[in-house]
Amino acid sequence: MGTRQHVIGLLMILSVALAPAACEKAPPPGPPPALGKLEPLEPTPAGAARSEQLKQQQPPPVDTRDLVDGGVRLRWKVPEGERAQAFSVTVRPNRPGGCTALKINTRKLPRLKPKQLLALERLMSMRLPRSYDLTGLVRIKSQEYHTVAVDYVMGRLKPALLPRDRAVQKALKALQGKTVVSVELGDNGAVLGVNSPTMSDYNLQLILLELPEQRVKPGDTWPLQLRPFTHELFQQKKLSKKAQVSLIDVKQAKDGVLAILKYDLHMKQTGAFLRIAPRPVGQSIDLRFKGQGVFDVSGGCWKSLVVRYQMTASGLIQYRDDQRIKITPLPRPPKKLQEASR
Repeated sequence: MGTRQHVIGLLMILSVALAPAACEKAPPPGPPPALGKLEPLEPTPAGAARSEQLKQQQPPPVDTRDLVDGGVRLRWKVPEGERAQAFSVTVRPNRPGGCTALKINTRKLPRLKPKQLLALERLMSMRLPRSYDLTGLVRIKSQEYHTVAVDYVMGRLKPALLPRDRAVQKALKALQGKTVVSVELGDNGAVLGVNSPTMSDYNLQLILLELPEQRVKPGDTWPLQLRPFTHELFQQKKLSKKAQVSLIDVKQAKDGVLAILKYDLHMKQTGAFLRIAPRPVGQSIDLRFKGQGVFDVSGGCWKSLVVRYQMTASGLIQYRDDQRIKITPLPRPPKKLQEASR
Protein backbone atom coordinates (compact mmCIF):
# COMPACT_ATOMS: atom_id res chain seq x y z
CA MET A 1 0.00 0.00 0.00
CA GLY A 2 1.94 2.78 -1.30
CA THR A 3 2.37 6.15 0.38
CA ARG A 4 0.90 4.76 3.58
CA GLN A 5 0.36 7.21 6.48
CA HIS A 6 2.45 5.45 9.11
CA VAL A 7 6.00 6.29 7.91
CA ILE A 8 5.55 8.30 4.71
CA GLY A 9 8.15 10.83 5.86
CA LEU A 10 10.47 8.57 7.86
CA LEU A 11 13.45 8.70 5.50
CA MET A 12 12.56 11.98 3.82
CA ILE A 13 12.15 13.90 7.08
CA LEU A 14 15.55 12.85 8.33
CA SER A 15 17.44 13.52 5.11
CA VAL A 16 15.62 16.71 4.10
CA ALA A 17 14.81 18.46 7.35
CA LEU A 18 16.77 17.01 10.24
CA ALA A 19 20.28 16.68 8.82
CA PRO A 20 20.58 20.43 8.00
CA ALA A 21 19.74 21.23 11.62
CA ALA A 22 23.27 20.28 12.63
CA CYS A 23 24.79 22.87 10.25
CA GLU A 24 25.51 26.45 11.22
CA LYS A 25 23.61 27.82 8.22
CA ALA A 26 20.77 25.53 7.30
CA PRO A 27 19.56 25.77 3.67
CA PRO A 28 15.93 26.73 3.08
CA PRO A 29 13.49 23.77 3.08
CA GLY A 30 12.82 22.24 -0.31
CA PRO A 31 9.41 21.52 -1.84
CA PRO A 32 7.35 18.59 -0.49
CA PRO A 33 8.01 15.20 -2.14
CA ALA A 34 6.05 14.21 -5.23
CA LEU A 35 3.62 11.55 -4.11
CA GLY A 36 3.23 8.61 -6.43
CA LYS A 37 6.82 8.82 -7.70
CA LEU A 38 8.10 5.26 -7.45
CA GLU A 39 11.66 4.93 -6.18
CA PRO A 40 13.27 1.47 -6.46
CA LEU A 41 14.42 -0.11 -3.21
CA GLU A 42 17.13 -2.74 -2.97
CA PRO A 43 15.91 -6.37 -3.07
CA THR A 44 16.22 -8.79 -0.16
CA PRO A 45 19.40 -10.92 -0.03
CA ALA A 46 17.42 -13.88 -1.35
CA GLY A 47 15.90 -11.77 -4.09
CA ALA A 48 19.24 -10.22 -5.04
CA ALA A 49 20.92 -13.63 -5.23
CA ARG A 50 18.14 -15.01 -7.40
CA SER A 51 18.17 -11.94 -9.67
CA GLU A 52 21.92 -12.36 -10.24
CA GLN A 53 21.50 -16.09 -10.86
CA LEU A 54 18.84 -15.44 -13.48
CA LYS A 55 21.19 -13.08 -15.32
CA GLN A 56 23.92 -15.69 -15.52
CA GLN A 57 22.01 -18.84 -16.37
CA GLN A 58 18.64 -20.25 -17.25
CA PRO A 59 16.79 -21.55 -14.18
CA PRO A 60 16.66 -25.35 -13.93
CA PRO A 61 13.34 -27.09 -14.66
CA VAL A 62 11.08 -27.48 -11.64
CA ASP A 63 8.09 -29.60 -10.78
CA THR A 64 5.20 -27.15 -11.09
CA ARG A 65 2.45 -29.49 -9.86
CA ASP A 66 0.31 -27.94 -7.14
CA LEU A 67 0.38 -30.88 -4.72
CA VAL A 68 3.08 -33.57 -4.43
CA ASP A 69 3.21 -35.97 -1.44
CA GLY A 70 1.24 -33.54 0.71
CA GLY A 71 3.54 -30.63 -0.10
CA VAL A 72 2.41 -27.52 -1.99
CA ARG A 73 4.36 -25.15 -4.22
CA LEU A 74 3.17 -21.61 -3.49
CA ARG A 75 3.58 -19.21 -6.41
CA TRP A 76 1.82 -16.17 -7.83
CA LYS A 77 0.39 -16.93 -11.26
CA VAL A 78 -1.39 -15.36 -14.19
CA PRO A 79 -4.22 -17.61 -15.48
CA GLU A 80 -3.54 -19.20 -18.85
CA GLY A 81 -4.99 -17.10 -21.65
CA GLU A 82 -5.29 -14.02 -19.43
CA ARG A 83 -3.12 -10.91 -19.33
CA ALA A 84 -3.53 -10.52 -15.58
CA GLN A 85 -5.58 -11.33 -12.53
CA ALA A 86 -6.71 -8.90 -9.86
CA PHE A 87 -7.61 -8.65 -6.19
CA SER A 88 -8.94 -5.89 -3.97
CA VAL A 89 -7.25 -4.50 -0.87
CA THR A 90 -9.12 -2.57 1.80
CA VAL A 91 -7.33 -0.75 4.62
CA ARG A 92 -9.33 0.41 7.62
CA PRO A 93 -8.56 1.46 11.22
CA ASN A 94 -8.78 -1.60 13.45
CA ARG A 95 -10.44 0.44 16.19
CA PRO A 96 -11.47 4.07 16.81
CA GLY A 97 -8.45 6.11 17.82
CA GLY A 98 -6.08 3.33 16.79
CA CYS A 99 -4.17 5.61 14.41
CA THR A 100 -2.41 8.85 15.23
CA ALA A 101 -0.72 11.41 13.01
CA LEU A 102 3.03 11.24 12.55
CA LYS A 103 4.74 13.84 14.71
CA ILE A 104 8.26 15.07 15.33
CA ASN A 105 9.22 15.79 18.95
CA THR A 106 10.55 19.29 18.23
CA ARG A 107 11.45 19.87 21.88
CA LYS A 108 14.43 17.61 21.30
CA LEU A 109 15.53 19.63 18.29
CA PRO A 110 16.36 23.13 19.60
CA ARG A 111 18.33 24.02 16.45
CA LEU A 112 15.38 23.81 14.10
CA LYS A 113 14.18 27.15 12.78
CA PRO A 114 10.51 28.12 12.20
CA LYS A 115 10.81 27.63 8.43
CA GLN A 116 12.18 24.14 8.95
CA LEU A 117 9.33 23.29 11.32
CA LEU A 118 6.84 24.52 8.70
CA ALA A 119 8.49 22.28 6.10
CA LEU A 120 8.20 19.33 8.48
CA GLU A 121 4.52 19.96 9.09
CA ARG A 122 3.75 19.99 5.37
CA LEU A 123 5.90 16.92 4.77
CA MET A 124 4.06 14.97 7.47
CA SER A 125 0.69 15.85 5.95
CA MET A 126 1.68 14.15 2.67
CA ARG A 127 0.12 10.81 3.51
CA LEU A 128 -2.96 8.78 2.70
CA PRO A 129 -6.12 8.78 4.83
CA ARG A 130 -6.52 6.04 7.39
CA SER A 131 -9.11 4.34 5.16
CA TYR A 132 -8.50 3.63 1.48
CA ASP A 133 -8.85 0.96 -1.19
CA LEU A 134 -6.42 -0.49 -3.72
CA THR A 135 -6.68 -2.86 -6.67
CA GLY A 136 -3.84 -5.35 -6.99
CA LEU A 137 -2.93 -6.46 -10.50
CA VAL A 138 -0.81 -9.61 -11.03
CA ARG A 139 0.85 -9.65 -14.47
CA ILE A 140 3.73 -11.31 -16.29
CA LYS A 141 6.93 -9.29 -15.85
CA SER A 142 9.40 -11.40 -17.83
CA GLN A 143 8.62 -14.46 -19.91
CA GLU A 144 12.32 -15.27 -20.19
CA TYR A 145 12.99 -15.31 -16.45
CA HIS A 146 9.50 -16.41 -15.34
CA THR A 147 8.94 -13.39 -13.11
CA VAL A 148 5.65 -11.68 -12.27
CA ALA A 149 4.82 -8.18 -11.08
CA VAL A 150 2.13 -7.03 -8.67
CA ASP A 151 0.96 -3.44 -9.16
CA TYR A 152 -1.28 -1.59 -6.69
CA VAL A 153 -3.63 0.99 -8.17
CA MET A 154 -5.16 3.61 -5.88
CA GLY A 155 -8.95 3.78 -5.67
CA ARG A 156 -11.11 6.85 -5.14
CA LEU A 157 -10.33 8.79 -1.96
CA LYS A 158 -13.11 10.31 0.13
CA PRO A 159 -12.77 14.13 0.17
CA ALA A 160 -13.87 14.29 3.81
CA LEU A 161 -10.83 12.23 4.86
CA LEU A 162 -8.23 14.30 2.99
CA PRO A 163 -5.93 16.77 4.83
CA ARG A 164 -6.93 20.44 4.85
CA ASP A 165 -3.83 21.62 2.99
CA ARG A 166 -4.93 22.28 -0.62
CA ALA A 167 -1.56 21.38 -2.12
CA VAL A 168 -1.64 18.06 -0.30
CA GLN A 169 -5.23 17.41 -1.38
CA LYS A 170 -4.27 18.00 -5.00
CA ALA A 171 -1.30 15.63 -4.76
CA LEU A 172 -3.40 12.89 -3.17
CA LYS A 173 -6.24 13.24 -5.66
CA ALA A 174 -3.73 12.88 -8.49
CA LEU A 175 -2.93 9.38 -7.19
CA GLN A 176 -6.44 8.09 -7.87
CA GLY A 177 -6.31 5.49 -10.62
CA LYS A 178 -2.49 5.48 -10.61
CA THR A 179 0.00 2.77 -9.66
CA VAL A 180 1.43 3.68 -6.25
CA VAL A 181 3.46 0.52 -5.53
CA SER A 182 4.96 -2.08 -7.88
CA VAL A 183 6.59 -5.34 -6.77
CA GLU A 184 8.58 -7.88 -8.83
CA LEU A 185 8.61 -11.53 -7.76
CA GLY A 186 11.00 -14.26 -8.91
CA ASP A 187 10.17 -17.81 -9.90
CA ASN A 188 11.51 -18.95 -6.51
CA GLY A 189 8.90 -16.87 -4.65
CA ALA A 190 11.37 -14.17 -3.53
CA VAL A 191 10.74 -10.44 -3.76
CA LEU A 192 13.24 -9.16 -6.34
CA GLY A 193 12.42 -5.48 -5.83
CA VAL A 194 9.85 -2.96 -4.66
CA ASN A 195 9.18 0.38 -6.34
CA SER A 196 7.71 2.58 -3.64
CA PRO A 197 8.19 5.98 -2.00
CA THR A 198 8.64 4.47 1.49
CA MET A 199 10.64 1.75 3.22
CA SER A 200 7.50 0.72 5.15
CA ASP A 201 5.93 -0.50 1.91
CA TYR A 202 8.90 -2.80 1.40
CA ASN A 203 8.25 -4.76 4.61
CA LEU A 204 4.51 -4.82 4.06
CA GLN A 205 4.81 -6.16 0.50
CA LEU A 206 7.43 -8.66 1.63
CA ILE A 207 4.92 -10.01 4.17
CA LEU A 208 1.94 -10.06 1.79
CA LEU A 209 3.67 -11.38 -1.33
CA GLU A 210 6.86 -13.35 -0.67
CA LEU A 211 6.43 -17.14 -0.74
CA PRO A 212 8.70 -20.03 0.34
CA GLU A 213 11.23 -21.32 -2.20
CA GLN A 214 10.69 -25.01 -1.44
CA ARG A 215 7.51 -27.04 -1.20
CA VAL A 216 5.91 -26.86 2.23
CA LYS A 217 3.67 -29.21 4.19
CA PRO A 218 1.29 -28.55 7.11
CA GLY A 219 3.35 -27.67 10.16
CA ASP A 220 6.25 -26.19 8.15
CA THR A 221 7.46 -22.63 8.78
CA TRP A 222 9.66 -20.30 6.74
CA PRO A 223 11.37 -16.99 7.52
CA LEU A 224 10.77 -13.53 6.08
CA GLN A 225 13.69 -11.12 5.82
CA LEU A 226 12.07 -8.04 7.33
CA ARG A 227 14.21 -4.98 6.84
CA PRO A 228 14.85 -2.71 9.85
CA PHE A 229 15.06 1.06 9.58
CA THR A 230 18.50 2.41 8.64
CA HIS A 231 19.85 5.93 8.21
CA GLU A 232 23.27 7.58 8.42
CA LEU A 233 22.14 9.56 11.46
CA PHE A 234 20.56 6.57 13.24
CA GLN A 235 22.63 4.29 15.47
CA GLN A 236 20.92 0.99 16.24
CA LYS A 237 21.27 -0.41 19.75
CA LYS A 238 19.02 -3.47 19.73
CA LEU A 239 16.99 -5.41 17.16
CA SER A 240 14.67 -8.33 17.89
CA LYS A 241 12.73 -10.18 15.19
CA LYS A 242 10.24 -13.01 15.03
CA ALA A 243 9.49 -13.26 11.33
CA GLN A 244 8.16 -16.69 10.42
CA VAL A 245 5.08 -17.80 8.52
CA SER A 246 3.49 -21.21 9.04
CA LEU A 247 1.37 -23.49 6.86
CA ILE A 248 -1.55 -24.70 8.96
CA ASP A 249 -3.40 -26.93 6.52
CA VAL A 250 -3.85 -27.93 2.88
CA LYS A 251 -7.30 -28.59 1.46
CA GLN A 252 -8.47 -30.04 -1.83
CA ALA A 253 -11.37 -27.91 -3.11
CA LYS A 254 -13.53 -28.31 -6.19
CA ASP A 255 -11.63 -25.62 -8.06
CA GLY A 256 -8.13 -26.56 -6.88
CA VAL A 257 -5.77 -26.78 -3.92
CA LEU A 258 -5.99 -24.31 -1.03
CA ALA A 259 -3.29 -23.54 1.56
CA ILE A 260 -4.09 -21.94 4.93
CA LEU A 261 -1.26 -19.67 6.13
CA LYS A 262 -0.81 -18.11 9.55
CA TYR A 263 1.13 -14.89 10.21
CA ASP A 264 2.47 -13.89 13.63
CA LEU A 265 5.34 -11.45 13.06
CA HIS A 266 7.06 -9.00 15.38
CA MET A 267 10.07 -6.73 14.89
CA LYS A 268 11.27 -4.21 17.49
CA GLN A 269 14.17 -1.82 16.99
CA THR A 270 15.72 0.68 19.39
CA GLY A 271 18.50 3.20 18.92
CA ALA A 272 19.25 6.90 18.77
CA PHE A 273 19.67 9.72 16.26
CA LEU A 274 23.04 11.40 16.36
CA ARG A 275 24.25 14.88 15.32
CA ILE A 276 20.79 16.44 15.19
CA ALA A 277 20.76 17.74 18.76
CA PRO A 278 23.27 18.43 21.54
CA ARG A 279 22.64 14.88 22.80
CA PRO A 280 21.59 11.61 21.09
CA VAL A 281 17.81 11.44 20.66
CA GLY A 282 16.30 8.04 21.43
CA GLN A 283 14.00 6.22 19.01
CA SER A 284 12.09 2.93 19.02
CA ILE A 285 10.10 1.33 16.20
CA ASP A 286 7.75 -1.61 16.69
CA LEU A 287 6.07 -3.64 13.90
CA ARG A 288 3.45 -6.33 14.47
CA PHE A 289 1.58 -8.33 11.86
CA LYS A 290 -0.93 -11.01 12.81
CA GLY A 291 -3.62 -12.84 10.88
CA GLN A 292 -4.57 -15.72 8.64
CA GLY A 293 -5.19 -16.22 4.94
CA VAL A 294 -6.15 -18.79 2.34
CA PHE A 295 -3.86 -18.96 -0.69
CA ASP A 296 -5.23 -20.48 -3.89
CA VAL A 297 -2.35 -22.76 -4.91
CA SER A 298 -3.94 -23.66 -8.24
CA GLY A 299 -4.99 -20.11 -9.10
CA GLY A 300 -1.82 -18.48 -7.77
CA CYS A 301 -3.43 -15.71 -5.68
CA TRP A 302 -4.97 -14.99 -2.31
CA LYS A 303 -8.42 -16.51 -1.88
CA SER A 304 -8.84 -14.44 1.28
CA LEU A 305 -6.64 -12.68 3.82
CA VAL A 306 -7.48 -10.73 6.96
CA VAL A 307 -4.64 -9.36 9.08
CA ARG A 308 -3.95 -6.76 11.74
CA TYR A 309 -1.02 -4.48 10.94
CA GLN A 310 0.45 -2.36 13.74
CA MET A 311 3.28 0.16 13.55
CA THR A 312 4.34 2.22 16.57
CA ALA A 313 7.20 4.69 16.95
CA SER A 314 8.27 6.67 20.00
CA GLY A 315 11.08 9.10 20.62
CA LEU A 316 12.04 11.68 18.01
CA ILE A 317 9.45 10.34 15.56
CA GLN A 318 6.07 9.52 17.09
CA TYR A 319 3.09 7.75 15.56
CA ARG A 320 0.75 4.81 16.04
CA ASP A 321 -1.08 2.81 13.39
CA ASP A 322 -3.45 -0.05 14.09
CA GLN A 323 -5.03 -1.14 10.82
CA ARG A 324 -7.01 -4.02 9.42
CA ILE A 325 -6.01 -5.18 5.93
CA LYS A 326 -8.34 -7.37 3.92
CA ILE A 327 -7.64 -8.98 0.54
CA THR A 328 -10.31 -10.59 -1.66
CA PRO A 329 -10.03 -11.83 -5.28
CA LEU A 330 -11.81 -10.08 -8.16
CA PRO A 331 -13.56 -12.14 -10.89
CA ARG A 332 -11.70 -10.22 -13.60
CA PRO A 333 -9.35 -7.23 -13.68
CA PRO A 334 -11.16 -3.93 -14.30
CA LYS A 335 -11.24 -3.10 -18.00
CA LYS A 336 -8.95 -0.07 -17.68
CA LEU A 337 -6.35 -2.14 -15.85
CA GLN A 338 -6.55 -4.87 -18.48
CA GLU A 339 -5.80 -2.31 -21.17
CA ALA A 340 -2.86 -0.99 -19.14
CA SER A 341 -1.38 -4.50 -18.79
CA ARG A 342 -1.08 -5.05 -22.54
